[in-house]
Amino acid sequence: MATPRIAFEGCGHGSLHEIYERVQQKAQDKKWETVDLVIIGGDFQALRNSNDATCLSVPAKYKQIGDFHEYYSGQRIAPFLTIFIGGNHEAGNYLLELYYGGWVAPNIYFLGAANTIRFGPLRISGMSGIWKGYDYRKPHFERLPMNSSDVQSIYHVRELDVRKLLQIRSQVDIGLSHDWPRAIEKHGDFRRLFHQKRGFEEDSAKGTLGNQAAREVFDYLRPSFWFSAHLHVRFTAEVQHSQTAFGPAKTDSHNTVVPADGAQDDQKNTKHEVDPSRSPRGLFDNGEIRMATGTEAERLAAWNNFYNVAQRDEARDAKESMRRFKEQQDSGYVPPRVITETSVVKGVKRTIVRGPDGQDTTLPNDDHSKVENTDKVSLDSSPESTSGTQSRPEPVTPSKAKTVVTEERANVDNDDKISLGSSPVSTSSTRPVSHNTQPSNGVVPARYGFDGAVDNNGSGSDDDLLGTLATKLPGSLDAPPPKPQKELPAEIKNTTTKFLALDKPLPRDEFIELLEIEPISEEPSHQIERPFRLQYDPEWLAITRVFANELELGNPSAHVPAHKGDDHYKHRIEEERAWIDEHVVKADRLDVPNNFVQTAPPYDPLVPITTDEQPPEYTNPQTTYFCDLIGIENRFDVSDEERQERALAGPRPDTFRGRGNSRGGRRATHRGGRGRGWGHQYSGNRGRGGRGGHAGDGGRGSGW
Repeated sequence: MATPRIAFEGCGHGSLHEIYERVQQKAQDKKWETVDLVIIGGDFQALRNSNDATCLSVPAKYKQIGDFHEYYSGQRIAPFLTIFIGGNHEAGNYLLELYYGGWVAPNIYFLGAANTIRFGPLRISGMSGIWKGYDYRKPHFERLPMNSSDVQSIYHVRELDVRKLLQIRSQVDIGLSHDWPRAIEKHGDFRRLFHQKRGFEEDSAKGTLGNQAAREVFDYLRPSFWFSAHLHVRFTAEVQHSQTAFGPAKTDSHNTVVPADGAQDDQKNTKHEVDPSRSPRGLFDNGEIRMATGTEAERLAAWNNFYNVAQRDEARDAKESMRRFKEQQDSGYVPPRVITETSVVKGVKRTIVRGPDGQDTTLPNDDHSKVENTDKVSLDSSPESTSGTQSRPEPVTPSKAKTVVTEERANVDNDDKISLGSSPVSTSSTRPVSHNTQPSNGVVPARYGFDGAVDNNGSGSDDDLLGTLATKLPGSLDAPPPKPQKELPAEIKNTTTKFLALDKPLPRDEFIELLEIEPISEEPSHQIERPFRLQYDPEWLAITRVFANELELGNPSAHVPAHKGDDHYKHRIEEERAWIDEHVVKADRLDVPNNFVQTAPPYDPLVPITTDEQPPEYTNPQTTYFCDLIGIENRFDVSDEERQERALAGPRPDTFRGRGNSRGGRRATHRGGRGRGWGHQYSGNRGRGGRGGHAGDGGRGSGW
C-alpha cells in the first residue's frame, strides 16, 4: 500500500497562490511526482466576496480580499486536494454553512467545527477555532446578522464539539487543531521557542500557552502525528503517553522536561518544573481541567451543576460589589470613569490616560481613590492594539481637561498574526535567552493575545472578557468543572505523538513541510492505492447521529444539554453504528461526493472590501445532503420568512460594553442602527439605541 504524501501548511491568510506554488517547488525538490494532500492549519480566510469580510475578525485597515475567491468562482482549480480547519481569522458566516464539513471550493474541503474523516489509509481528526474559556460551555449562538462580538466568538471552541471527539474509541493517525495543545511547548526545544517569540515564556510559566481542550483531545486520541498553526513559528515536539490509562504523559525519573529536538541543558541550576499536564492529579494542575474522582453519578453531578454554582456565586459577588458602591455614594465620592489606552506606533509604546469625554480627572487624596475596579472590562471588540480599563460610575463634578502620555521604545510582536501583504515579513522579535523556565509567582502584565485582544488567560483571570465579577457569571468560567473520568479504549494503543507547528506564508520556508505519514489506524479491508479519496468515517457518522439533537443554534441564552456519561454515549453510538452500517456503508455511500455549489455570488471588484453590508444567510446544499445521508435534522436550514425577519431586526446588541457615543450598528433598511453605550454591569442594561436613520443609515448611540 502506498504511503500518503502530505504537505502541511501553517496559517493560510488568504494566500493560496503562494502556498500551492511553494508546495510544488518542495515536491520537485524531494523528487515527488505529486503531493496527495495539502493540510492547512487554519486562518484560511475563505472570502467569497467583500460582504463576507464583514464577518472576518480582522481590523478593517488590514482586510484584504485575498485570492480564495478565484478558486470559489472557478477561475482557478486547486492543483492539490486540500483540507483545512478553521482558525480565529475566518469568514465565520461561510464556514457555519458547513458546520459538518464540506467543499468551500472545488478540491478544497473544510473539516467543519469538529470531524473525523478518512483519506486513503489515514484517519484524520480535527477541531476548528481557538480556546476561550468563557465561551467553551456555550452553544453555537452566533447567526446572521452578527454583531461585532459574534464575529469574534463564532470561532471559539465549544464543549459539545469536543465532547464528540472524546467519544471516538478507535485509533486515529493525524490530529489537527489551530492553536497548540496546552503545554505542548514543554515537550520540545522551549528555550529556542522562548528566544524566538516574545511573551511565550511568561505564558508557559503560568500554564496558559495553548488550548486546553485540544490538549485533552490530544492526550485521549493519541494520534501518531498532531499538527497546529496559530503562533506563527515552526516548532516540533514529541510526547510519550502512558501505556495504560488516559491522562498524564510520562516524565523521566528526575522530574525534568527533556527537549525533543535534542537540546540539552548544559547550564547549572536549570532544572525545570514538571509539566503540570503530567501530574497524576490530571490533565492540568493549575485549577483548570482535571480528572474527577468519586462515583460516576458524583462526577456527572459536578459536570452538570455548572450553572447552579455560577449563579449562586454571581449573586453573592454582585451583592458585595453593590454594597461597596453604595458606601462610595454615601461618602459623597464616586470614582470617575478612566480610560487608559496603550498603543504601539512605529516601535514607540504610548500610554494615554483620559478622563470621561477627554476631561481632567483629579482623584482626591484619600482612601476612596484606591477602591478596586470591579468592572475590569477588556474591549474585545477591536483586535487593534488598544485596551481600555473603565470604572462604571461617572464623576460627581467635572474637572479640567487632562491627558497623560508616556512613551517608551518597545520591541513588539504582531500578535494579531495578520498578513499585511502577500509576502509579509517576520514579526517575531529576538531577545536574550532566559534559562529560567520556572513558573513565576509574580504578576505578569496584560499583553495582547494571539487574536489581538488583551490576553489575561491565567488561572486568576478569565481570558479577555470581564474581570473579578464576570468570572462568576454563568457560561463565563475559564476553568471547566471536573469532567467524568475517561478510560482509554483498548483500540487506542499508540504511545508516541509527534507534534509540528508551522508559520504563515513568508519569504522563508518554515510555513510548508512535506511528510510521508504511515498509518497506525486499523488497516482497511481492501487495498488502497493512489489517487486517494476522501471518505466519511463510519464511527464519526454514528457519533454525529447521537449528538445531532443536542445541537443548539442561534440562541445565546440556551444551555448545552448535560453530559450523560460515557457509558450512555458508548451504548448509543453502538446502536447508531448499526444504522450507519446498514444505510451508508452497505449502500456504498462513504465517498465524499464532489457536490460543491456556489451559495453566495462571487467577488465583485465594485464592492469595496470596507463595506459594512453583511451577507444574507444561505442554506448550503452540502449540509442538506449530509443531514439526509445520516438521517438527522438540518438545523441550519430555516424558512425565507425567518431569515427576512432576522435581517430586518438587525444584530443583537453586543454582549460586551462598548464605548459611549459610538456609531450605530450595521445598515438596515429603513431602520436606525443599534447604538452602544455604557451599560450597568449588574442590571445588564445597555446604552440606548440609535435613532432611526434614512434608508440604510444607522443612528448614533447615546453614551450612558
